[in-house]
Amino acid sequence: MSPTDASQEISVWREKKEITHATASPPNSLGTILIVHPSRLFRDCLSRALRDEVIYTIRDHASLEEADLSCNSLRLILLGSSPSEDLVVIASNIFGRTEGRIPIVLTGAIEDPNIVAPVLATGVSGYIPSSADLNVTIKALNLVLAGGIYAPANYLVKLWQSKSDTVAEPDNKAQALTSKQIAIINAIRLGKPNKTIAYELNMCEGTVKVHIRNIMKRLNARNRTQVAYIANQMSGNTVGSS
Repeated sequence: MSPTDASQEISVWREKKEITHATASPPNSLGTILIVHPSRLFRDCLSRALRDEVIYTIRDHASLEEADLSCNSLRLILLGSSPSEDLVVIASNIFGRTEGRIPIVLTGAIEDPNIVAPVLATGVSGYIPSSADLNVTIKALNLVLAGGIYAPANYLVKLWQSKSDTVAEPDNKAQALTSKQIAIINAIRLGKPNKTIAYELNMCEGTVKVHIRNIMKRLNARNRTQVAYIANQMSGNTVGSS
């Protein structure tokens, strides 16, 4: 066999293996787990490990653009992130796109609990640091599939310690708001509907709704009218007037 023939045979074998790897489903599958991560090695290793541990069909893609989020069998999304990305924005976007109907778990290299806590507040079901071993990762995903929320226990301890060590300061609701949320608040003060806000801020309407829910929680407001009222009271502070 010539080197060219051998190379072609290996290529065909790889294609067949990839097709089998991507489409194989266990008997009596309970649904689909979607792994979205730019690293092929990460996706392959976790996919193979999960197939031995759970009765779910495993799908994986390098990006969300390649994935079908409307799939009725979808039961969980594991979404990878890079240190340079804003986790709150990522979580809000995917939560908005799925309208909260599918549990979402983020994974990444960030290990600061003060960054991870606001991510969980967006409605996602967990955060798994990339430093976690495979056994912990699988157990965390099983917890979420059972309806739980996962965050590393040491994050909670660190967060509690950091809050305990912080000297109490006057309440400042605006300091917890992101620049995107402030822009949405200013639009609400002008009476703009969600569709207009989404268009002007270049985001989907579902993401705007998620932001508004988080804004209402942070401002302790029951509706948009109260958001606008509280924002007007705060206009001399962080929330700018329009």
